Amino acid sequence: MWAVYIATRPNVGLARPWSDTEIEVVRSINPQPIAYYSGWDDPVAIKAKAQRLNLRPCLDDEDGIRLDGVWVQPNLDTVGSGLYGRQPVHNGRHAAFHIASWYLSNDPSATWPATWPAPGTPCGWQWRNTHPAFGVGVDSSWLDDWFGGDDMATIDEIYIELRGDKGHSKLDRILAKLDGPKADPLLGFESSTLWDGVDTATLHENLSAVLAAVKALAPASPTLAQDVADIKATLARIFK
Repeated sequence: MWAVYIATRPNVGLARPWSDTEIEVVRSINPQPIAYYSGWDDPVAIKAKAQRLNLRPCLDDEDGIRLDGVWVQPNLDTVGSGLYGRQPVHNGRHAAFHIASWYLSNDPSATWPATWPAPGTPCGWQWRNTHPAFGVGVDSSWLDDWFGGDDMATIDEIYIELRGDKGHSKLDRILAKLDGPKADPLLGFESSTLWDGVDTATLHENLSAVLAAVKALAPASPTLAQDVADIKATLARIFK
């Protein structure tokens, strides 16, 4: 997921805000990107721009942009934004979400430092500063699933959508009937035997229902697209 920078005024301390056109490019990955903004910008105008472009505004509270101070909480309240910065920046502050800035030499695989007080809102952790990736300079972060929105579904969520009446996914029961009680190498779970004795007509009916549901999915991210492709490949193997 890409985050962006926005501004409504010139010379607010940002290296280079993104244009509207550039922001649209990342919507295939996330329909509502995080948008960092400067504390020197107009909070009312930032709120309006974020709403117009469907962004999650986030105040970039760094001394290199604007010194931290009493202005921060009113700014957050006006914009309804998230807050990014080092630990002191987050202490006692209320924001829509919080993103920690704390750089480590190793990937923490966590969305918030364990030694920092938890803010009780969605969290993120920018754990590595600018480094080359994908041909450009980027910062690396871990973010709670909340930031992805509805289109960042996981394969587990797809199973939930296809869940049958006994609490197991239809796909699980289909594989159980056809493959027996063994782990499926593609899907990574162990098949059960709930479909033993099911007649062929019922089995085909459920297969058809699952196939139709998978075909109806319109993934908006590369990760979800791969998940759906994996399910389709499994169904193709079953129907063969």
